[in-house]
Amino acid sequence: MQVLKSAPKNLKNIFQNQTFRQLLILIWKNILIIKRNPFGPLIEILLSIFFISFIIILRFYVEIIYFPPISNPIYNIIDFFYKTASQDLILFYPNIPLVQNIVERAFRVIKSQKYWLNLSIQGTNESEVTNLNFYTANRLLAFIAFPFGNQTLLPNKVEYTITTREQNNFVYNVGNIFYPQKEFMFGKSPVQLCQDSKYFRLYNTFNSIKYALDLSIIQEMTKVPMNNPRNIKIQQIGCPGYLNDELKSSFSFLIPLVIQLGFLVPLINTIGQIVREKQTKMNEYLKIMGIKPYVYKLSYCIRLGLIYLLMSLMVTYFCTLELEPKREEERLAKKVLLKHVQFSTIFISMMVYSIQSTLFVIFISVFFTKPLVAKLVVILIWTVSGVNLYNDLENFWKYFFCMFPNTGLILSFQLFYQYDRSGLCFKSTNI
Repeated sequence: MQVLKSAPKNLKNIFQNQTFRQLLILIWKNILIIKRNPFGPLIEILLSIFFISFIIILRFYVEIIYFPPISNPIYNIIDFFYKTASQDLILFYPNIPLVQNIVERAFRVIKSQKYWLNLSIQGTNESEVTNLNFYTANRLLAFIAFPFGNQTLLPNKVEYTITTREQNNFVYNVGNIFYPQKEFMFGKSPVQLCQDSKYFRLYNTFNSIKYALDLSIIQEMTKVPMNNPRNIKIQQIGCPGYLNDELKSSFSFLIPLVIQLGFLVPLINTIGQIVREKQTKMNEYLKIMGIKPYVYKLSYCIRLGLIYLLMSLMVTYFCTLELEPKREEERLAKKVLLKHVQFSTIFISMMVYSIQSTLFVIFISVFFTKPLVAKLVVILIWTVSGVNLYNDLENFWKYFFCMFPNTGLILSFQLFYQYDRSGLCFKSTNI
């Protein structure tokens, strides 16, 4: 009975609270504005929903295709030997008969399969390829160096180096022509790149020379003929199967983009209304009535927050909604944007984005007295921060630019995509 008696008293204290009464006045003011022009807020919400709905539209039209695992065939290394027309010189160091015999025998093995091969094999006293003149370097196919002096027998442990020219995709040049970091970090999964044959012939010249030299060295040490190059086989490691979803690779920018457009609509309307009331001295009249500035700003945070709450729920639902393929085909998988990211993780991220956007509009509104100028500046900042220019930056600068809502949203979805492509579950406990 004592609790029941105290309940009306507590409720009365709430309504007598000055801040709460000021908030009620502002809510009533906003209701009157909506009653005078109901189509404005309605169009604002419908336009936001229209942009957010593009998530489900894109998900419906972009199929997820399953690529089965592949195993690479076994092939002869020498068969893929390659050189350009200008490459006709082989240099070896040191210039002694032992090394000369090994190198010449190795290239006889290669020539047994490549009958057209016409090479000049010469010894040199230069131990480093960097000491060669321009003309010699231009002709060079390979520089082979053994780290021993003038001797007639090979040591028990043979070491040597091969240097090949690095000028095109057919030579040993990983550092310059490999995938850029942003492609395998944010564009495609490592499994997807595994099945890409873009650099299939990357190591072929190097490997052909290396294994021919190995055969020649084995023959030199064992005195067993090693003249059949078909004894040398190679097989690249196979690639596992994967789900190819272009919406998370080539078109990964589209989902953050439609979310940004959806959130921009109420943001523009809100900043226009705040600056317009500043221009018409409405906020001054409210101060005279006893409305505190922080309560005035809080009312707009609540108004914008309710719209963003609805949109955050929609985004989270659309990102986790599972759709059937448009047609029955064995390779087509069920379509879901973020299969391995928890519902709560997406929702929390969207609420953080909502809070950032709300604080952003309140902060920007302080600097303007004309609604049109304020809207144009907001659109400009929103557009610039919404373009992904941050992949090549250091982590510190990425986190620094997350002070802008759109930058934080882009980074969040990049993390979501990485976890989703890897198949690992992304949840609040492992953020």
